[in-house]
Amino acid sequence: MQSNSWLLRPLDLAVLTRWQVSLMAGGATLFGFCLAAPGHPLAALPAALGSFFLCAGCSALNQLQEQDLDSLMHRTMARPLPGGRVSRSFTLFLAMALLLGSLALYSLYGNPTLLILFLSVLVIYNLLYTPLKRVTPMALLLGAIPGSLPPMVGWCAAGGHFLHPAMLAVSGLFFLWQVPHFWLLADRYRDDFARAGLPAPPLFAQGRRLAWLLPLWLAAMTTLALAFPALAVMENAYAKWGLVAITATLVYASFRCAIRPRPCAHLVTLFMLAFMALLLADAFLASPSGNLL
Repeated sequence: MQSNSWLLRPLDLAVLTRWQVSLMAGGATLFGFCLAAPGHPLAALPAALGSFFLCAGCSALNQLQEQDLDSLMHRTMARPLPGGRVSRSFTLFLAMALLLGSLALYSLYGNPTLLILFLSVLVIYNLLYTPLKRVTPMALLLGAIPGSLPPMVGWCAAGGHFLHPAMLAVSGLFFLWQVPHFWLLADRYRDDFARAGLPAPPLFAQGRRLAWLLPLWLAAMTTLALAFPALAVMENAYAKWGLVAITATLVYASFRCAIRPRPCAHLVTLFMLAFMALLLADAFLASPSGNLL
């Protein structure tokens, strides 16, 4: 039975907005801004908060769209909507309020590119990826695009051009990062996916684990990461050696995935965090003027 109350428990709000993922989106936007303008972190806060709101709003809207699927899977059946603790009307109101808040924060920068990125995230995630995931597992490649855009939001908010090679490389790495995470999630909850009638990813199609796909995907991440010095993104010699060191971890992860896939997710996450910290350190050390553009 669905609740008619508009009172919301903090835990339900956290689930509806997927606060961890939304916080990562805000952090990635902050990262992109500081990479472009490393002397002005406070100026990045509206963009970072805007990305948090955008991700949270898209998440609430996604759970509204997938209430029927969530009610079939053990992993998600306790969420607020299938659990009957919130109404569909409240969820829609929450999603719209968050999306409008994000749009207002982005507009503070007076940059039309941010509006384009806002619409791109909303359209690709909620209007394309969400319905297509019921049809084909390859929708994942489309769904990874919105997750690659938060650093670009920060970069553009700082005045950078979205086609700058450095930002295209960063966004590309964010794109590649998401795919093995979904594959590993699908492996862990394969019974839930089958119960909801969702098509299995190619990695586990017909009950066969194609373990070589994970190392291949991580090898693509490694190649892209090592391209950063060639793109003149990294100027500091210590940062370049640091990149070699943390990329070695990713190479190790690619071999580890062929044997034990699940622990690999933690190694890939640590790589991304270390990589972002390294780029920021290089930005602050190599650009005392506070501008990389």
